[in-house]
Amino acid sequence: MSNPDESAIHREIEDDLRRLQMKSFWDENRLWIIGTIVLAILATAVVSYWRHHVEQKNMAATAQLMQALEDPAALNTLAADPAALNGPAHVALVRLAAAGEHAQAGETEAALGIYDALAADRGADPVLRDLGRLYAASLRLDTAPVDDLERELAALSRAGAAWRFSALELQALLYAREGRMADAAEKLAEISGDPLAPQEARTRAFTLRELYQAEAAATPKR
Repeated sequence: MSNPDESAIHREIEDDLRRLQMKSFWDENRLWIIGTIVLAILATAVVSYWRHHVEQKNMAATAQLMQALEDPAALNTLAADPAALNGPAHVALVRLAAAGEHAQAGETEAALGIYDALAADRGADPVLRDLGRLYAASLRLDTAPVDDLERELAALSRAGAAWRFSALELQALLYAREGRMADAAEKLAEISGDPLAPQEARTRAFTLRELYQAEAAATPKR
Protein backbone atom coordinates (compact mmCIF):
# COMPACT_ATOMS: atom_id res chain seq x y z
CA MET A 1 0.00 0.00 0.00
CA SER A 2 1.48 3.33 -1.03
CA ASN A 3 2.37 5.97 1.51
CA PRO A 4 0.05 9.05 1.33
CA ASP A 5 3.10 11.30 1.36
CA GLU A 6 4.61 9.41 -1.58
CA SER A 7 1.34 9.71 -3.52
CA ALA A 8 1.31 13.44 -2.92
CA ILE A 9 4.91 13.71 -4.10
CA HIS A 10 4.11 11.71 -7.24
CA ARG A 11 1.15 13.96 -7.99
CA GLU A 12 3.28 17.04 -7.48
CA ILE A 13 5.95 15.69 -9.83
CA GLU A 14 3.32 14.85 -12.46
CA ASP A 15 1.85 18.36 -12.15
CA ASP A 16 5.31 19.90 -12.53
CA LEU A 17 6.01 17.80 -15.62
CA ARG A 18 2.67 18.72 -17.14
CA ARG A 19 3.32 22.43 -16.52
CA LEU A 20 6.75 22.13 -18.09
CA GLN A 21 5.30 20.39 -21.13
CA MET A 22 2.63 23.06 -21.51
CA LYS A 23 5.19 25.83 -21.10
CA SER A 24 7.46 24.26 -23.71
CA PHE A 25 4.52 23.92 -26.10
CA TRP A 26 3.55 27.56 -25.52
CA ASP A 27 7.11 28.84 -26.03
CA GLU A 28 7.46 26.94 -29.30
CA ASN A 29 4.01 27.72 -30.72
CA ARG A 30 3.07 31.09 -29.22
CA LEU A 31 3.11 33.11 -32.46
CA TRP A 32 1.22 30.44 -34.38
CA ILE A 33 -1.41 30.16 -31.64
CA ILE A 34 -1.95 33.91 -31.46
CA GLY A 35 -2.13 34.28 -35.24
CA THR A 36 -4.60 31.41 -35.56
CA ILE A 37 -6.84 32.77 -32.83
CA VAL A 38 -6.89 36.30 -34.24
CA LEU A 39 -7.81 34.99 -37.70
CA ALA A 40 -10.51 32.75 -36.22
CA ILE A 41 -11.97 35.63 -34.20
CA LEU A 42 -12.20 37.94 -37.17
CA ALA A 43 -13.47 35.33 -39.62
CA THR A 44 -16.18 34.28 -37.18
CA ALA A 45 -17.14 37.90 -36.59
CA VAL A 46 -17.59 38.70 -40.27
CA VAL A 47 -19.52 35.52 -41.03
CA SER A 48 -21.83 36.10 -38.06
CA TYR A 49 -22.62 39.63 -39.15
CA TRP A 50 -23.12 38.60 -42.75
CA ARG A 51 -25.61 35.90 -41.82
CA HIS A 52 -27.67 37.95 -39.41
CA HIS A 53 -27.62 41.46 -40.85
CA VAL A 54 -27.24 41.54 -44.62
CA GLU A 55 -28.57 38.23 -45.90
CA GLN A 56 -31.64 38.73 -48.10
CA LYS A 57 -31.21 42.52 -48.11
CA ASN A 58 -30.24 44.73 -51.06
CA MET A 59 -29.50 41.71 -53.22
CA ALA A 60 -28.07 43.63 -56.18
CA ALA A 61 -25.52 45.43 -54.00
CA THR A 62 -24.78 42.18 -52.21
CA ALA A 63 -24.05 40.44 -55.52
CA GLN A 64 -21.78 43.33 -56.53
CA LEU A 65 -19.96 43.06 -53.24
CA MET A 66 -19.54 39.30 -53.55
CA GLN A 67 -17.95 39.74 -56.98
CA ALA A 68 -15.64 42.44 -55.66
CA LEU A 69 -14.48 40.19 -52.84
CA GLU A 70 -12.72 38.10 -55.48
CA ASP A 71 -10.93 41.11 -56.99
CA PRO A 72 -8.83 43.42 -54.75
CA ALA A 73 -8.72 46.10 -57.45
CA ALA A 74 -12.51 46.14 -57.65
CA LEU A 75 -12.70 46.36 -53.88
CA ASN A 76 -10.50 49.43 -53.81
CA THR A 77 -12.59 51.01 -56.56
CA LEU A 78 -15.80 50.43 -54.61
CA ALA A 79 -14.23 51.65 -51.38
CA ALA A 80 -13.27 54.89 -53.14
CA ASP A 81 -16.78 55.32 -54.59
CA PRO A 82 -19.37 54.50 -51.89
CA ALA A 83 -22.17 55.95 -54.07
CA ALA A 84 -21.82 52.89 -56.31
CA LEU A 85 -23.26 50.76 -53.52
CA ASN A 86 -26.78 50.62 -52.15
CA GLY A 87 -26.84 51.36 -48.45
CA PRO A 88 -24.37 52.09 -45.64
CA ALA A 89 -24.08 48.44 -44.62
CA HIS A 90 -22.57 47.49 -47.97
CA VAL A 91 -20.27 50.52 -47.91
CA ALA A 92 -19.01 49.45 -44.48
CA LEU A 93 -18.53 45.86 -45.63
CA VAL A 94 -16.53 47.04 -48.65
CA ARG A 95 -14.34 49.09 -46.34
CA LEU A 96 -13.80 46.08 -44.08
CA ALA A 97 -12.94 43.84 -47.02
CA ALA A 98 -10.59 46.41 -48.59
CA ALA A 99 -8.84 46.92 -45.25
CA GLY A 100 -8.54 43.15 -44.91
CA GLU A 101 -6.77 42.97 -48.26
CA HIS A 102 -4.29 45.62 -47.11
CA ALA A 103 -3.70 43.80 -43.83
CA GLN A 104 -3.13 40.51 -45.61
CA ALA A 105 -0.59 42.20 -47.87
CA GLY A 106 1.30 43.53 -44.86
CA GLU A 107 0.09 47.11 -45.48
CA THR A 108 -0.85 47.66 -41.87
CA GLU A 109 -1.07 51.44 -41.88
CA ALA A 110 -3.36 51.45 -44.92
CA ALA A 111 -5.61 48.89 -43.25
CA LEU A 112 -5.68 50.83 -39.99
CA GLY A 113 -6.57 54.02 -41.84
CA ILE A 114 -9.67 52.35 -43.28
CA TYR A 115 -10.68 50.69 -40.00
CA ASP A 116 -10.29 53.94 -38.08
CA ALA A 117 -12.29 55.86 -40.69
CA LEU A 118 -15.10 53.31 -40.44
CA ALA A 119 -15.06 53.47 -36.64
CA ALA A 120 -15.41 57.25 -36.81
CA ASP A 121 -18.25 57.20 -39.38
CA ARG A 122 -21.42 58.16 -37.50
CA GLY A 123 -23.54 57.13 -40.47
CA ALA A 124 -22.33 53.53 -40.42
CA ASP A 125 -24.06 50.67 -38.65
CA PRO A 126 -22.80 50.71 -35.02
CA VAL A 127 -22.23 46.95 -35.18
CA LEU A 128 -19.93 47.34 -38.20
CA ARG A 129 -18.23 50.37 -36.67
CA ASP A 130 -17.39 48.25 -33.64
CA LEU A 131 -16.14 45.50 -35.94
CA GLY A 132 -13.76 48.03 -37.50
CA ARG A 133 -12.57 48.92 -34.00
CA LEU A 134 -12.05 45.23 -33.24
CA TYR A 135 -10.01 44.67 -36.39
CA ALA A 136 -7.91 47.76 -35.65
CA ALA A 137 -7.25 46.55 -32.11
CA SER A 138 -6.11 43.17 -33.44
CA LEU A 139 -3.59 44.87 -35.76
CA ARG A 140 -2.29 47.00 -32.89
CA LEU A 141 -2.15 44.13 -30.43
CA ASP A 142 1.64 43.82 -30.43
CA THR A 143 2.53 47.50 -30.74
CA ALA A 144 0.01 49.89 -29.15
CA PRO A 145 0.27 51.06 -25.53
CA VAL A 146 -1.38 48.60 -23.18
CA ASP A 147 -3.59 51.23 -21.52
CA ASP A 148 -5.02 52.35 -24.86
CA LEU A 149 -5.79 48.80 -25.94
CA GLU A 150 -7.29 47.94 -22.55
CA ARG A 151 -9.72 50.85 -22.78
CA GLU A 152 -10.72 49.99 -26.34
CA LEU A 153 -11.20 46.28 -25.68
CA ALA A 154 -13.02 46.92 -22.40
CA ALA A 155 -15.60 48.96 -24.33
CA LEU A 156 -15.93 46.26 -27.00
CA SER A 157 -16.29 43.46 -24.43
CA ARG A 158 -19.00 45.10 -22.33
CA ALA A 159 -22.11 43.05 -21.60
CA GLY A 160 -24.39 42.92 -24.62
CA ALA A 161 -21.76 44.18 -27.07
CA ALA A 162 -21.94 42.56 -30.52
CA TRP A 163 -18.32 41.41 -30.49
CA ARG A 164 -17.99 40.81 -26.74
CA PHE A 165 -16.45 37.35 -26.92
CA SER A 166 -14.01 38.27 -29.69
CA ALA A 167 -12.91 41.30 -27.65
CA LEU A 168 -12.44 39.13 -24.56
CA GLU A 169 -10.16 36.83 -26.57
CA LEU A 170 -8.10 39.80 -27.70
CA GLN A 171 -7.92 41.05 -24.11
CA ALA A 172 -6.51 37.67 -23.11
CA LEU A 173 -3.90 37.88 -25.88
CA LEU A 174 -2.99 41.41 -24.78
CA TYR A 175 -2.43 40.26 -21.20
CA ALA A 176 -0.38 37.32 -22.45
CA ARG A 177 1.76 39.77 -24.42
CA GLU A 178 2.51 41.50 -21.12
CA GLY A 179 3.21 38.22 -19.29
CA ARG A 180 0.02 38.57 -17.22
CA MET A 181 -0.99 34.95 -17.70
CA ALA A 182 -3.35 34.77 -14.71
CA ASP A 183 -5.27 37.81 -16.00
CA ALA A 184 -5.35 36.26 -19.48
CA ALA A 185 -6.74 33.01 -18.09
CA GLU A 186 -9.41 34.96 -16.17
CA LYS A 187 -10.64 36.63 -19.37
CA LEU A 188 -10.80 33.28 -21.15
CA ALA A 189 -12.77 31.83 -18.25
CA GLU A 190 -15.47 34.46 -18.94
CA ILE A 191 -15.85 32.96 -22.41
CA SER A 192 -15.58 29.25 -21.60
CA GLY A 193 -18.08 29.62 -18.75
CA ASP A 194 -20.67 31.61 -20.69
CA PRO A 195 -23.36 29.48 -22.38
CA LEU A 196 -24.11 32.38 -24.77
CA ALA A 197 -20.59 32.27 -26.25
CA PRO A 198 -20.20 30.50 -29.62
CA GLN A 199 -19.00 26.93 -29.23
CA GLU A 200 -15.84 27.62 -31.26
CA ALA A 201 -14.93 30.50 -28.97
CA ARG A 202 -15.59 28.43 -25.85
CA THR A 203 -13.39 25.61 -27.15
CA ARG A 204 -10.54 28.00 -28.01
CA ALA A 205 -10.88 29.72 -24.65
CA PHE A 206 -10.79 26.46 -22.71
CA THR A 207 -7.72 25.19 -24.58
CA LEU A 208 -5.74 28.42 -24.39
CA ARG A 209 -6.70 28.95 -20.76
CA GLU A 210 -4.96 25.67 -19.92
CA LEU A 211 -1.77 27.00 -21.54
CA TYR A 212 -1.97 30.33 -19.74
CA GLN A 213 -2.60 28.69 -16.38
CA ALA A 214 0.39 26.38 -16.91
CA GLU A 215 2.53 29.39 -17.87
CA ALA A 216 1.35 31.34 -14.81
CA ALA A 217 2.11 28.40 -12.51
CA ALA A 218 5.59 28.00 -13.99
CA THR A 219 6.43 31.72 -13.65
CA PRO A 220 8.30 32.55 -10.41
CA LYS A 221 6.40 34.90 -8.10
CA ARG A 222 7.99 38.33 -7.79
